[in-house]
Amino acid sequence: MYAEDSLGTVRPVTSPLDITLSSSVPAHSAFDATLVTIPTSNSNVGDGVVFDTAGTYIITATAAGYAPSTATITASGALVIAANFSFTPQVVTIKQGQYVSWKNTGVAHTSTSDNALWNTNLTPGQTSGPVYFGTVGSFTYHCSIHPSMTGTVTVNP
Repeated sequence: MYAEDSLGTVRPVTSPLDITLSSSVPAHSAFDATLVTIPTSNSNVGDGVVFDTAGTYIITATAAGYAPSTATITASGALVIAANFSFTPQVVTIKQGQYVSWKNTGVAHTSTSDNALWNTNLTPGQTSGPVYFGTVGSFTYHCSIHPSMTGTVTVNP
């Protein structure tokens, strides 16, 4: 997020600026933080957001003394949650050319392709980088730490 004056010029703030973030679909949006602060003498601050369902989202930033700002985001692909020694959903279906990410809400896990196509370490509390699926087919995977944890990515044209 950037602090801009009325002409759209990015400017450092003279005192800390609190910014509140919200989503048009809060049930499917998870921010790193919904309240972020631009520190004095800075003009920007970063934050992350994860969407668990493909679709279009409007993100709104509001701060006292500033006009609200919005950004429209289109998310494609799928998010799989690793928790309680299972992947949820166990089977995800995406379109060719989309991505899948894994979010770990429990102990250490991996998402490891049964055919050595990818291997991601899933740090507790973190989301993996996205894995690209450019080929139509069914791709099975498991947790190399807990082999009973299995899942499938189905890729349609």
